[in-house]
Parts: sequence; C-alpha cells; structure tokens
Amino acid sequence: MTDFNNLTIKPQSESSVVIYFGESISEKVLESITIFNARIHQIPFYGFIETVPAYISLTIFYDPLKVLRCEIMEGRYAFERVISFLKNLSTVNADMEINNRDQVVIPVCYGHDYGPDIEEVARHNKLTISEVISLHSGGDYLVYMLGFMPGFPYLGGMDKSLATPRKNSPRKIVPAGSVGIAGAQTGVYPLQSPGGWQLIGRTPLTLFNPDNPSPALIKAGDSIKFSVITAADFIELNH
Repeated sequence: MTDFNNLTIKPQSESSVVIYFGESISEKVLESITIFNARIHQIPFYGFIETVPAYISLTIFYDPLKVLRCEIMEGRYAFERVISFLKNLSTVNADMEINNRDQVVIPVCYGHDYGPDIEEVARHNKLTISEVISLHSGGDYLVYMLGFMPGFPYLGGMDKSLATPRKNSPRKIVPAGSVGIAGAQTGVYPLQSPGGWQLIGRTPLTLFNPDNPSPALIKAGDSIKFSVITAADFIELNH
C-alpha cells in the first residue's frame, strides 16, 4: 500500500496547485506520483482540467470558476477546495491502486547518419561503439516526466558508463526520433528542434502526434526498452 500521509500540497497559481511527494528523485516517488495521478483521473473533481507529472511533483490544473460553483467542495477559495479534495483523495481505499505502467519498445538504428555522435560518446567513455550500443539498448528505463518539448521523455536507468557532456555548440536542427545522451540522462526527441544532446541513434516511431486522442506515445511512469534495428529496418518501418 502506498503511503500518502506526508504529501505537501501548495497553491501554484489561481488555476493550479502542486503536490510534492518527496525531496529527491526515486522509483518509489515515481510510483506514488503515478498512482495518485491515476486516482485523480478516475475520480476527477468538478472543474478539473489536467495533470502534469514531474520528477517529485504532480501539478493539477483546474477551472477556478467551476470549482467555486461546486456545492460539495468545501473552502472559501478555489485552491482551498482543490487542496481539500486532494487530501481526501489521498485516503481513498488502496483497492483503487492500479498498475498504470506500460512497457514501450522503441526500435533504434544506432550510429552512422542516425547517430552522428556515437563515436564521441564511445571515445569519451573509453568504449567501443558496439559496447555503447549494447549498454544503451540493454538498459531498463523509467519515464520520470515529459518536458522540454511535447512528448520528450526524461528517462532514469541509463548505465553510468555512458554519461557524456552535452555538445559545446548545440545543433540548429535535430531530427525527430533522435536518441541522445546529455550528462547521465538519455532521451528521445519527439519533434524536430534545436538541441545539444549527443546523438547516438534514431527511431522511426512517431512519439508525438497532435492529431491522436493521446498525442504522446509515452507517459510518465512507463518503462522503456530500446531495440536495435538496422538502417534497412529503419527505412522499412518509416514507410
């Protein structure tokens, strides 16, 4: 049973509050955020809009006018009503707790034109390119949050021996699907954008499509596995 007794809930703006689940990043904190996020989507209050999970927090956005019109919510101000609701929600029976973690397999073509910085990552860490590919694709990753751009997953679980500083001069264009390393983190660019991460590969998957009912392929709390594919596989999957 997840313990929600030590949550800290604070107003952030006239239309949002933030729940803090701890002071440091951990899988336990991620699990608590994922479960609470599932609860609030199962039992939303009147005026609820959306949630945004982060490393140690969950931000809840709402319509203050609707909240104030709700006769069953207690409090003078909208944020007081929402905070009271969230505190009560934290005591909901543990049977509500569900496993909301999906595993997403991301095919990646490593190196060559798809991963132009893989040699730099190998050189920096005194590894062969084959070892970089093996270590990166062999990891079990957790999605702690989405940010930077729509659908960009911040992953935990990368092997420390792959850690590489960002590029000194960011690229003006990083292709959508590029898999990169920056410091001790790895991630996937869902859209074309500028970026300074060391690019080691690319996936043909579309990670973000605004036309889909759920635009982001990946959500906070999911687990990720990278699967090695060839350049021919990439071309075939990209069509």
